Amino acid sequence: MKCIAHRGYSAPDRPENSLAAIQAALDLGADGIEIDLWFYQNRFWVYHDRRLPQSNNARIDTLTRAELNSVRLSNGEPLADLYDVLRLVKGRCLLNLEIKNAGGANALAKALDSACREHQLTREHLILSSFNHHELFACQQALPDIKIGVLMAGLSLDYSACASALQAYSFNSHIDLTTPALINDIHRRGMQSWVYTANYPEEWRELAQWRADAVFTDRTEQCLATKL
Repeated sequence: MKCIAHRGYSAPDRPENSLAAIQAALDLGADGIEIDLWFYQNRFWVYHDRRLPQSNNARIDTLTRAELNSVRLSNGEPLADLYDVLRLVKGRCLLNLEIKNAGGANALAKALDSACREHQLTREHLILSSFNHHELFACQQALPDIKIGVLMAGLSLDYSACASALQAYSFNSHIDLTTPALINDIHRRGMQSWVYTANYPEEWRELAQWRADAVFTDRTEQCLATKL
């Protein structure tokens, strides 16, 4: 079962979604790293929340580019750009890009094409995920060879059927709603079962017994050290 570092491997001196947290996950040998992307002003900003406490809790889409460039994380880093992350990871592990808002599919295709050319990367290690399945569809049209991870926060009557239309690589389910029946249904439809966010050894062991393929975790070091 793969261990995916949720927003990197964060700590007080390396906040989530920072380059320091991403580097720490790489240093640990994580199987994958998940980051969050906001598309705004023709740029992909690596950040999770809609609002920025560093800017009086202003919404990220209400700030100017200059204001966003001036934001500093708790360790002094600026908000990372997608290019920064791609240059750092360089295909050394899986990279899950969670898309937070709509409208960036074509720009994302250009960004990934450019990064692949400039840094000799391939899309083999890239996965796009989102709760917005309409945006995933748009990304799939712009990037037909990219892996798609369908994020779900609920448990539908038809289990993972909604992901079939997207020909998804993985079905990413919330740990509280993940069951052996769901995982079996995911596998029956030819997808991988990825589960978020599992932070305790008993959760990792149970999910491994249920044959989940990957877990997103905030405790990357402990997860990697656990026999799964």
